[in-house]
Amino acid sequence: MNQTALIIRRLLALVLLALSFGMWTVHSDVLALIAQQRPVLFGRYSQGHFGVLLLLTPILWTLAAVCWSRRPFLQSLGNGLLGIGTTIFALLAVTYFAHFFHGAARYVETRAPDGAQAELAGVVRHRPPNQVYELVFSDRPEQARSYPDAPPGYPDVPLKLTSDANGFRNPSVHSQYDILAVGDSFVAGSNVSDDQNWPALLGKSTGKSIYNLGVGGSGPPTYLSNYAVFGLELKPKVALFMIYEGNDFKEDVVLDTDVPTSGKVNAPPPKPPLTRQLKDHFDFAFHSSPVTLGLKRLSNQWFEKLGARRPVPDYREKIGFMPISVRSGDSVHYYSFEPKRLIYLNYSQEEFSSSPEWRATAKMLQRIVQLSRDSNIRPIFLYAPSAPHVVLPLVENAIPAQQLRTFTAYRKKHLPEAEAFKREVFANLDSEEHVVMDFCREQNVECLSLTDALRAATAAGTQTYFTYDQHWTPDGNAVAAEEIEKFLRAKNLL
Repeated sequence: MNQTALIIRRLLALVLLALSFGMWTVHSDVLALIAQQRPVLFGRYSQGHFGVLLLLTPILWTLAAVCWSRRPFLQSLGNGLLGIGTTIFALLAVTYFAHFFHGAARYVETRAPDGAQAELAGVVRHRPPNQVYELVFSDRPEQARSYPDAPPGYPDVPLKLTSDANGFRNPSVHSQYDILAVGDSFVAGSNVSDDQNWPALLGKSTGKSIYNLGVGGSGPPTYLSNYAVFGLELKPKVALFMIYEGNDFKEDVVLDTDVPTSGKVNAPPPKPPLTRQLKDHFDFAFHSSPVTLGLKRLSNQWFEKLGARRPVPDYREKIGFMPISVRSGDSVHYYSFEPKRLIYLNYSQEEFSSSPEWRATAKMLQRIVQLSRDSNIRPIFLYAPSAPHVVLPLVENAIPAQQLRTFTAYRKKHLPEAEAFKREVFANLDSEEHVVMDFCREQNVECLSLTDALRAATAAGTQTYFTYDQHWTPDGNAVAAEEIEKFLRAKNLL
């Protein structure tokens, strides 16, 4: 190798080294991460950004070493790339195979079985059976770097979580119940104790036996499957199906294969395409791997706490309205949510009613209604609003239009100008609820919205939702239980 080529290669090596250090000076949009409540590492980086830096840094160092070496360039480059490739492959392999040794999952999922009483879709989902957990829920930001001077949330909730022999949140399983409660975490009772969720409160105040068939992380396809597999055999007179607008109209309710709205099952539900199965398998493998979970714990306990108290530039000017404060007399409570919660609500009635998400959900609800009537069970739908739907009308005049737009733009681009966007959001808040209520009238099925009751209680000084979590507080559950009881009494069902 001649001297000129060596000098050029070593200059290039220095450039690569400088680049490897210089790229660490570019940080993520911290305000966007805070608004979306995503982890911030070292007070500067998103997880993805930090991961890319970790990957690129040794690659650049390897390339710099290749350029610095006196060996022939192609030989050095080949050795360097081989080393990088084998290292990455080894890390991926260890992470993948480690998932076979992961601990017990929070939830158990199986495909809906052959021979159930209705054509099912999705999975049967529940907690591991016969478990008891005792813990304390603290209502504070999940991420170390969050809103500056984050206000206090709801007081700590000591809670006991019991799963019965079926894996649902009941002290035990009997052969028959008066009422069945079906839904997601708003039925199961997220971050409240066994005796604080609304089905337990309703059972205590009415003297009726109520089986809680709620399970976190589920949606309408799972409601149907759990209802058919576990609920029908309990022979309730009434089944309460809670529809949560924050999650139940998402894309994953749209199934890969369309299926009839009623009838008997003669074959197992069709499996998704192989590519989807492989994707789901590897997603689960890498997310549940002890390697991944260990890195997350390391990040949470160390990386995210470093630099977490640094000032957040432009916070007050850009999104200072969040967390939202709701005052009533001398009391003040705070509510926060992510931009996606606003986006989920910002559809006109026409847009929402024609969306594939609603059409798929409506089919599921139709099948639930038909299955209930075939089984001589009276179905009733309960509409559970999300926190922004309840809280925003109480503080409409206190939220600057530009801040509302900036906050939402962290999740969705190309929004209207600020004042027009604010008018649009508030005009659309009730759209999804109106569509669901219209559906209930068309299907001749009873439906209760909890929006007005929760909003009235919130305006009167009751903290109905946690500050840093989307779920109802014990007080919010009590409001829901009281409203449902009044509704059932008016229908002579108690």
